[in-house]
Amino acid sequence: MPVSDPLVSVVIPTHNRMRYLPEAVNSVCEQGYGNWELIIVDDGSTDGTADYLRELESRDKRISTVLHRRCANPARLRNAGIERTRGAYVTFLDSDDVWMPNKLTE
Repeated sequence: MPVSDPLVSVVIPTHNRMRYLPEAVNSVCEQGYGNWELIIVDDGSTDGTADYLRELESRDKRISTVLHRRCANPARLRNAGIERTRGAYVTFLDSDDVWMPNKLTE
């Protein structure tokens, strides 16, 4: 990527949101801006999230995951995600939310 297209790191903290998480992830994957990495931090989900995250990592090298034991501390999860970022910019997306396709270009 050219220097004018810096890497953007997206962090999604989650806990038992399998009902919503795929749509949140897809909204990142479908961005018009392609130079991103996605770090999903799971807080000990018991709803199949870990299996879904392993499958995501195997499909797209831009996606990585951090599996935590349940801590119930959103700030700790966000910080764990930040520690894994490599981008010039860091942004957050809640696991039950979605982005419009041009979010990273605005």
